[in-house]
Amino acid sequence: MNHIHTDFLTPVCIKPYKDYRYYTCSPINFVIETEKFTIPKGFETDLASIPKIAWPILSPSHSSLIRPAVVHYWFYRMTCDFDREQSDLIFYHMLLNEGVGPLRASLMYYAVRLFGWEFYNEDYCDE
Repeated sequence: MNHIHTDFLTPVCIKPYKDYRYYTCSPINFVIETEKFTIPKGFETDLASIPKIAWPILSPSHSSLIRPAVVHYWFYRMTCDFDREQSDLIFYHMLLNEGVGPLRASLMYYAVRLFGWEFYNEDYCDE
């Protein structure tokens, strides 16, 4: 896999909402390669859709997962900038860029490849 450059231009602020759901407190600006993106204030996310049974091993609120998880959720639910496969690959590289080890990043990448179809909103682009 070729490395994908990602960088966050603003801090990521999230507020708990209810039932393990969060809202972004402010816009989140980030770059993928040379293209800038913005997730708006008030975007609702569950961070990473990790089953609760797996939380003792990997919590979705672990600090190194939050930023990549919010971006991945945004790409899955609210934008047509990237298809599902590209979104998963960006997620993988964001995890690495956040300091997640290659093994854990690979496990998370393959988990979203195998199970992410359930959460991907491909109809959004047709609206």
